[in-house]
Amino acid sequence: MSQPQDPRRYDRLAVELSRIRDPQALAEAIVAAARAAHDEPAVAAAAPQEQGERAWIEA
Repeated sequence: MSQPQDPRRYDRLAVELSRIRDPQALAEAIVAAARAAHDEPAVAAAAPQEQGERAWIEA
């Protein structure tokens, strides 16, 4: 069983996300945060815009 997460983490995340104005950058940040929250390995390869539009849509 995992330990409960610090609720302040979500406050900090909300502040970080609210500062992002570019829609694509915001989407990438949300996906990265979701992956980090689930302890999934982050895709360290190319950013979605470098992989093509289809990869970005699937993300």
